[in-house]
Amino acid sequence: MGDGGDIRTTGLEREERQAKKGRRFITPLITDGGQAAGEGHDSPRPGYYSYGGYPSGADYDASGGELDVRAMVRLFLAYKWVAAGIMTAALVIGLLRAFLATPVYEARASVFIDRGASRAADKDVSGVAAQLKDEIYFASQLDILQSRQVAQMAFDSLGLRDIPPFKGAADPLRSFRDHIKIERRRDSAIFDIKAESPDKQIVASWANAVADSYVKFVLDLNVQFIKDANGLIEQQAKELQQKYSSTKQEYGDRLAKEGIYYPQNQKQILDQRITSLEARKSDLLIKKQDVAATVAELAAVRDGRKDPLAAASVRNDPVVQGLAQQYSLLEKELSKMLAQFTPQYPPYVKKSAELADLKERIRNQALLILSAQEGQLGALGSEEASLDNELQQLKGEAIQVTSSASSLEGQGSGVDALQKYVAIMSEKMQQMDVASKLMESNVRVIDRAVTPRRPSKPNKRMTVLLSLLLGAMASAGTILGIQYFDTRVKETGALERATGVPIIGVVPSYNQENRGLVVEAFQTLRTSLLYASDHKRRNVLMVTSSASGEGKSACVTNLGIVLADCGDSVLIIDGDLRKSSIHKFFKLEPKKGLSEYLAQPGAKFEDFLVATSYPRLILMPGGGVPANPPALFSMAAFRDFVLAARSKFDWVLIDTPPILAVTDANIIGEAADLSLVVVSYNMSRLPLVRESLEQLGRQDHEVAGIVMNRYEWRNRYYYNHYHYYQGGKAKEGGLAKKLAVRFSQTGRGSGAA
Repeated sequence: MGDGGDIRTTGLEREERQAKKGRRFITPLITDGGQAAGEGHDSPRPGYYSYGGYPSGADYDASGGELDVRAMVRLFLAYKWVAAGIMTAALVIGLLRAFLATPVYEARASVFIDRGASRAADKDVSGVAAQLKDEIYFASQLDILQSRQVAQMAFDSLGLRDIPPFKGAADPLRSFRDHIKIERRRDSAIFDIKAESPDKQIVASWANAVADSYVKFVLDLNVQFIKDANGLIEQQAKELQQKYSSTKQEYGDRLAKEGIYYPQNQKQILDQRITSLEARKSDLLIKKQDVAATVAELAAVRDGRKDPLAAASVRNDPVVQGLAQQYSLLEKELSKMLAQFTPQYPPYVKKSAELADLKERIRNQALLILSAQEGQLGALGSEEASLDNELQQLKGEAIQVTSSASSLEGQGSGVDALQKYVAIMSEKMQQMDVASKLMESNVRVIDRAVTPRRPSKPNKRMTVLLSLLLGAMASAGTILGIQYFDTRVKETGALERATGVPIIGVVPSYNQENRGLVVEAFQTLRTSLLYASDHKRRNVLMVTSSASGEGKSACVTNLGIVLADCGDSVLIIDGDLRKSSIHKFFKLEPKKGLSEYLAQPGAKFEDFLVATSYPRLILMPGGGVPANPPALFSMAAFRDFVLAARSKFDWVLIDTPPILAVTDANIIGEAADLSLVVVSYNMSRLPLVRESLEQLGRQDHEVAGIVMNRYEWRNRYYYNHYHYYQGGKAKEGGLAKKLAVRFSQTGRGSGAA
């Protein structure tokens, strides 16, 4: 029996219980290494748990956030048939493509483009500019190689218009160009012309035809250039010769008619005089502008808009400089006097008068300077008018001389035209020489295409390898996608990391092989609860889950059997009044239960308890389905019942409805010391488990831990470890058979409720 004491909880005891709930968890968790997880780890608020934020379904290393390799291997082994199917499909597709696709043959011809002759014209260009010109040149040649005109020349030379697959095509030339690929070798002047076709007998001729067409196209361009150059030379030579003859004839006729003569250097003399006068006028205008600026500045002084000393022409005057020094000294003396005396002080008044006199003298001197500058400005204006008259006369004489001496200049023009004709002839001859060099060495075919021996496409080995690689990637992506979107709980470690709540019991799926493991699991759970309850001082335990069908009722039943088998008195309260089922595990058919007790004021709970076939194990069945179960649990009678049961029994186990389905569990939790959350392996959803724990935390219900139910052991280590300590094969005692009865009645392994 449990410890005695008042069955009613005082306010102080209630506060102590709430304070104890401030611990994040108190259950010593035995790890694989045999060490116990301590009781620390305070949470920010009582009853709240900090969740790690791991994606649902993924296993991560809690220390560094890295992938758990072993968990990933187990994951891929679990979906090995999915991966095998995807990889097989990818491999089949790759094999079909590799062996059923039409083979394509490739032939290659190489063309060398020598820019030596073209670069000779750019011999003065070096460095980045020369490299840029090379790139521009080779880019233009690549465009020519890929041009429609070169392709048309090759297409016509091969006579492909009436040959399949070009015959009847909407654009035969475009179809032909689709079979041709042209690439420039990296940092090279060599261009590769590749031709592809299912017919290996014709691809070589296609590549060679394009190379030959390009050479011919460039040669035709050079020949046309030479023809154009010769035509231009002939045309300009004729025009210059005609102009020279006409000018010479006109000069002779006019000289004979007018009989005038001017010295040959007369126009040059006039030009020099005009240039000299223009220079004098330019200097005069500059000086006039300076004087005008000074006059404008002094006019502002005269009008009182500017301080005389602020004008540079006044400030630089020797007379003003002396007066300015006296003015500065008087200002300093007045400042000193004003610091000691009032403005009515006689010496101060005297000095002020002297200062005003100096200021007036400076202004008068500025007016004198203004008068002088105005006189100078007038003189400069007169000089400018005189220069304008003289320039006008000289320009008239120059025009007359130029008009009269046009015959002589015509003769000079004829000589210049003859010289220009000779220069153009020489330049065009050089261009013709360069063009002839381009025709000889600019473009050459260095490698002609030959008939290929094997197809270039498809590459069977590469296709198969790529299919396997893509299949592996698709398999991994599919499995990771399934795992990412699958929120079912599958790993104990991932569940602990995601919720921050320890797993204090792992109950395997029941079968004939592991009945002993089930017993050990519940005995381990009992040990954890013993520490969690401070050795049964907090002995009221509420068992709930996030959803129905996770086996919480079966866990409550079997836990009660294990606790009673160890000598403790146990009361199981079926708090799921909507779907009570615990009495079915014991093959009982009670006529009344908890709902009837709570509905009868003043009734004694002992009259509603039902003895089971197990000593020290008592059941309070659920009874009939009430109209409003939350109202019954909110009554003081339920809390009094739980307090009384606390003192009479070593353990009080309360089975509740799923916490997310109805509010019953939240109300029942107010009367319980600890809460236990049952999670079903590969069934419970991690977001729902998190929400359940958060809801318990918001109600300040202390969670002792999580029980992982129906766990499937995927490795033999646990069995070997258990068999080692059992001395061989697991022994099945009477308790194992009792639990077997309980599990066999559930119909779903470790319990269906």
